[in-house]
Amino acid sequence: MTEVKGPVKEEVKLKPTKKDKEAEKAAADQAKNDLIDQRTEDWRNKAARGYQEHQHCSICGRAIHLGKKYCSMECKNKYEGVAKKQKKNQNLQCIIMSAVMPVIMIIMLTMSGGH
Repeated sequence: MTEVKGPVKEEVKLKPTKKDKEAEKAAADQAKNDLIDQRTEDWRNKAARGYQEHQHCSICGRAIHLGKKYCSMECKNKYEGVAKKQKKNQNLQCIIMSAVMPVIMIIMLTMSGGH
């Protein structure tokens, strides 16, 4: 065995230079672009293998043909129920605001002294 005599030298880490940082950023950007290219190529391969263009049901997320919004009458009824409830809530909000705003205006005018 060989013995090391004297102090052991430690590796000194230097601060990365501006060029090193730029090179790292360029490498990261290139890796990101390569990943995007790979995903695009995968999509093209799927299309070539017979996958059709489609969209997804806005309620349950199932794949459906282009131009359709829902996959079934059940999903359509759910959507219409939610839309009806939202419309009702919006109308109620408008009525409440219409009643509260004049009261707030009157209070503001009386507090300002009628200037």
